[in-house]
Amino acid sequence: MKIISSQEHRICGMQIDTNVGPLLLLCVYTPTNYGDDSSYDAYMDCLGKLHAMMIDSETIHTLIAGDFNCSPGSRFCQRICKLL
Repeated sequence: MKIISSQEHRICGMQIDTNVGPLLLLCVYTPTNYGDDSSYDAYMDCLGKLHAMMIDSETIHTLIAGDFNCSPGSRFCQRICKLL
């Protein structure tokens, strides 16, 4: 197991070696949607850091769990669906 450093307090991660290759486990707690530009910017910043962690990893598979603070049809849901 290897802890993956994050520059975002809302994301923690670790890499686990499995029999099918390395797996990246990420736990996320994204900002809440208050309907303003500030919460949108914070959400997008968090998603950008999450995406960078996935791209920068040397893993074969990624599992992301946590609280995405979005519901179907919300403006945040559209963004998280594009990331995944």
